[in-house]
Amino acid sequence: QRSTAAHNVPDVAPHTSMLALQHVNAPPLTDHAATATAAGLRSRLRPSASNRLSGRASMASPSSVRNSADLWKETKLQTPGFASAQKDTGVRSTTWAGVSALIGLCSALLGYALGRTRASRKLHDHAGRWSLATVSAEQGVQHQQGSLADKVRDDFPLLKEEAYPSTPLVYFDSAATSQKPQVVIDAMDNYYRTQNSNVHRGVHAMAAKATDAYEGARAKLAAFIKAPGGVSEIVFTRGATEAINLVAQTWGLQEMKEGDEIIVSVMEHHANLVPWQMLQERTGCVLKFVQLDANQGYDLAHFRTLLSDRTKLVALPHVSNTLGCICPVKEVVEAAHAVGACVLLDACQSVPHMPVDVGDLGVDWLLA
Repeated sequence: QRSTAAHNVPDVAPHTSMLALQHVNAPPLTDHAATATAAGLRSRLRPSASNRLSGRASMASPSSVRNSADLWKETKLQTPGFASAQKDTGVRSTTWAGVSALIGLCSALLGYALGRTRASRKLHDHAGRWSLATVSAEQGVQHQQGSLADKVRDDFPLLKEEAYPSTPLVYFDSAATSQKPQVVIDAMDNYYRTQNSNVHRGVHAMAAKATDAYEGARAKLAAFIKAPGGVSEIVFTRGATEAINLVAQTWGLQEMKEGDEIIVSVMEHHANLVPWQMLQERTGCVLKFVQLDANQGYDLAHFRTLLSDRTKLVALPHVSNTLGCICPVKEVVEAAHAVGACVLLDACQSVPHMPVDVGDLGVDWLLA
C-alpha cells in the first residue's frame, strides 16, 4: 500500500527509507465455497449426461422396434398391387418379404443396443469426472487448512462480510486498498477519541500526545526494517509513488545531466518508471532497461553489460508485483556502487511479505 503523509521534507538524501506498512490477506477456500463448487459441478454435469442418455435411447427404443413391424404391415396394405404381386411370385416373394422384415427387426434391435451402450459410457465418463472434481475440491480445502491466511483472516472484520448473499468474500485488491485488521482499527479509533491533534504544531496536551505517537511510529518502523541510521532515515510520505517522485524531483534534478544514465528493468511498476521518463525529458538523461532471464527473473548478467561510468542511478523492485520474482538486490547494489551509482529499491511487495534489512541490502533509498 502506497500510503501516509509527508510534511516539511525539503530534500531526500541517499540512505533514506520511506515506507508505510500494509496487511496483505488472501483468504482460503472455505468449506462453504468448496461445497458450492462441488454442487455447481454436479448440476452442470448430471443434466448433460441424462440428456445424452435420453437422446441416445430415443434413437432406438422398444417402441421404434414395434413401429418397424407396424410400418411393414402398413406397407403391405397400402402399396398398390402388393397382394397380386405376392401371389404371382409365389413362395419366393413370401420368403423375401419375411427376410426383409427380419433384417429390419435386427437393424432396429442393433441400433437400440448400441444407443444404450454409448449413452451408458457417456454417463459413466461424466460421473467419473464429477467424482474427480469433488475430490480435487476437497483436497484444495485440506491444503488451505493451517495457512497464514487461514490463521489471520479473523483479524480482519471486513472479511466476515459476504460478497453477495450466501457468497463468502474473497479479497484480492490489497495492492490498491489493503483491509485493516482490528488492532489497526482500534488504534485509529483510540487516536480520534483521545489524541486527535496536529503533530509538531502545538504545545498543549493533545498536541504533545499526538506528536509522541507520531514519532513513536517512526521509531517502530526504523526498527522494523533495521534502518542503520534509526529514525533519522525514516521519511513519511503519502505513498511510494510520491516517494519516488520526491527523489526524482530533488536529487534527480540536481544530479542528473544530459547523457547520464538510469538503469531500470522491464518489470517495473509504473510508479518506478514514469518519474524517470519525466526526468529524462527535463534533463536529457538516458534510460536503459534490464531484460528478463530464462526463468522470467531479473537478468543480472544483462544488467552488468548496461553499467558504465555514466550510470548514475539503478532503480529496481525488490519483489516484482507482476512476476513475483525476488531480484538479486545485493549483487545489483555491489555492482552499481562500484561505478559510483546510487540504488533506489521499490520494496512495496517485499516489506509486507518478508523480513527486510535495509542495512544488509545496502540500498540508498528504500520505498514501501
